[in-house]
Amino acid sequence: MKLTPFVLACGLVGTAAFVHAAQEWPYYGGDQGQTKYSALAQINRENVGQLKPAWVFHCGDATDQSTLECTPIVVGGVVYLITPGLNLVALDAATGRQKWRFDPGLHSLAWAVNRGVTYWSDGNDRRIFYTPGSYIYAVNADTGQPVAEFGQGGRIDLHEGLDRDVPNL
Repeated sequence: MKLTPFVLACGLVGTAAFVHAAQEWPYYGGDQGQTKYSALAQINRENVGQLKPAWVFHCGDATDQSTLECTPIVVGGVVYLITPGLNLVALDAATGRQKWRFDPGLHSLAWAVNRGVTYWSDGNDRRIFYTPGSYIYAVNADTGQPVAEFGQGGRIDLHEGLDRDVPNL
């Protein structure tokens, strides 16, 4: 059964599967093989029609030109997602309450497509990586602050170090 959250009109809707899930969704597609499978059995053919939203989160930064094609992930009871305005947001998976929001200040690129986030950890070092515009950001998964030792102040410009001028890519 697919238990990914779904997005409607810039609002993330938390389902009962997230509220009560013992399983996480730490990768795009659920696992490293992107199987889009969950062994959770709370939702089945008999009760799927009875599902009701547990919470709704409105991003608050959509414009007429923005798009939202991000696949959120769930790690440690936290939903990580990108808003149409290219902000990175962490939500409590049980309540939908915003824990933090990281704004990279790239509002002029809010029309750009961003596919999602990825999670990495090593001991207590927990990071969310994402790519608004031509940058890769490393953000502390607990605080929402850029990881200062990653690149320059938490980001790497993907235009740098190429053998040709690519300012518009």
